[in-house]
Amino acid sequence: MIKLRLPPLGAVEISLPPTRIHDRDLPHNPMKPSAFSPQYQSSLSNRPRPWSAVTGPRFCGAGWIMPLAAAMAAGSLWSAPARAAEAGETQVPVFAGALLDEDATRQKGEETTESSDSESIIPGSRPLGAQLKVYATPTPIEEVFRFYLQRYGAKPQEGNGVNPATLSPGASTPVQFQLNTYDFDSEKDKTRRLLAANRKPGEDGNWIRDVNFIWFGRDRADVVTGFSVEIEDRSVSEDTRQYAAKTLIAIQTHAFDVSAGARRRNATERHERSEVDLERRMGEMAEPPSADLVGAPPYPGAFYDVRNSAGMSLSDTTVYLFLTTDLPAKVAGFYAAKLGKPVPAPDADGRYIFVLKPGMPLPAKSIMVEPNRVLDPKYKTVISFGLNETNR
Repeated sequence: MIKLRLPPLGAVEISLPPTRIHDRDLPHNPMKPSAFSPQYQSSLSNRPRPWSAVTGPRFCGAGWIMPLAAAMAAGSLWSAPARAAEAGETQVPVFAGALLDEDATRQKGEETTESSDSESIIPGSRPLGAQLKVYATPTPIEEVFRFYLQRYGAKPQEGNGVNPATLSPGASTPVQFQLNTYDFDSEKDKTRRLLAANRKPGEDGNWIRDVNFIWFGRDRADVVTGFSVEIEDRSVSEDTRQYAAKTLIAIQTHAFDVSAGARRRNATERHERSEVDLERRMGEMAEPPSADLVGAPPYPGAFYDVRNSAGMSLSDTTVYLFLTTDLPAKVAGFYAAKLGKPVPAPDADGRYIFVLKPGMPLPAKSIMVEPNRVLDPKYKTVISFGLNETNR
């Protein structure tokens, strides 16, 4: 990430009315994974700040009164994110003069991949819905970036961050951003030449390509809202022949229920799904495996435990469990004779392992004989036939 150094702001005060984005105006579009992924979340650093500290600018009449220079110097410019989450609304300001771009909104919605597992984003949460709108403005991206930078007093992303679910009611994470600049192979690059002819670069000699602002807030009803403002430079035509200042502004939100009730419902649903999956696998594994499939015949008189076989099997690994009253050493001798191999030395846990087909990280086909420690105590030995599909 390259930081853009902007000229000093001076003593500036601006009144910016919040632009509300209502649910009825927005198509249901889930968040972009890059914006709300655990990896991106982990970049949100510093401790949670109370809403009182976040809502520095005071609300007066139709707008937020924002003393920008003082706020930037003190690092205390935190306004709309807190108020938005507190009110249960999205109050993210739209850059002055920017117009809704329905085609860009539709295209971004199509590009966005829905994540059905909200818990990969905020552990224990339930999704409550997402919103997306894309605006376009004939303004260089540097000016749009400055607007949101000043609006939120945002800082470059850094640190290990906090889990948004751990926010106290009425608190928010700091607003942070990730900035990317153009990367050119040569001074003669067509895009670079157009940019150089029409826009001044930053002090580091680079031009901004895109910036993503992101933050989270938790309201008093245990709803965590993730906010993302992505701005992207679209000034250079696709054929790299023309330049016309244009910036796209994508405003996205995603709400999550992090209440105790949501966690209970999640746990119940996970249990129900696991039971359904278990019953399905039990149906698929109802019959004991053949010797051709697992590499050796079942142990004489052993009980085929279909439920635990299904429970231990995964998408790419199948495990067939048998139980016997004979001791592990006797069972290991039986399979050594059947396979024409010496009895392997037991490991520290008393397990005998026969690798029939090697593989990494797990054998493609194996037999394990071990003492029974957790299943029906009338059986002394557990025999596991393992098949790993990825290595077969």
